Amino acid sequence: MTKSCRECGADLDDAVHYCGTCGARAISSTVLARLWAQRALVRLQWVPTKVWLGSAAALALIVFATTFWLWLRPPASVKRFTPLVEAYVRAMPAETTAPWLCDHQIAYAPVVEVGAFDARRQLLEKLGVIGVYEKPLLKTVGDGANTQTRLVFKATEAGQAAIHEGKLCAATGFRLAGITLGDHTEKLGNVTAMKITAQLAWQDPLPWTQDRDTQKVFPALQAVREVPLYMARTERVWRVMTDAESAAAQ
Repeated sequence: MTKSCRECGADLDDAVHYCGTCGARAISSTVLARLWAQRALVRLQWVPTKVWLGSAAALALIVFATTFWLWLRPPASVKRFTPLVEAYVRAMPAETTAPWLCDHQIAYAPVVEVGAFDARRQLLEKLGVIGVYEKPLLKTVGDGANTQTRLVFKATEAGQAAIHEGKLCAATGFRLAGITLGDHTEKLGNVTAMKITAQLAWQDPLPWTQDRDTQKVFPALQAVREVPLYMARTERVWRVMTDAESAAAQ
């Protein structure tokens, strides 16, 4: 059996340990084949390891880049906006929500006395139906030809709880019931803005508001109200726009 010198390529007898031409150490073809097989196996084992390490590094880079981008530009979300809008609703001026919350057609009081032909009588009688006032008591005043019959309406316990400064209020205020996000953001100078819709619902509504005739008596009162708002992001922080800013954005 012969073999070739791995340095100069000369043919050598298999029993020779050194090349007579260049003096290099001779390796048998069997040993050489085994060495090449081992080397190939090591390479095959290393290739998947390199691929895995490269994939892991790429994934880590993507995660880091995404996290950093979200830190720089926090996205709009209902979860992020909810505490901001709740604080805004709590701070809303009473005069803003009063038209949806309180009625002031007449000067409400725990006791209201009206004449038989008083225009307020019809409304007070309707309030008696839904439990705000009790059934009226008749009261006679005057003497002889000057005798008049008057009606005295006394507020129920639920009615007394609803009367505030001459107005009849259906609840203690409004609470945030939900948020609907806009479908896009827009740039307003250095501010990123998004229009949202806040759903407001009565906070602690009084029992008489559950009567089916309440809406007929008070069509202006709204148990659920949708309020358009603008959210603004400046320097990574979202906030509710002021009324002046919202007006400019519309």
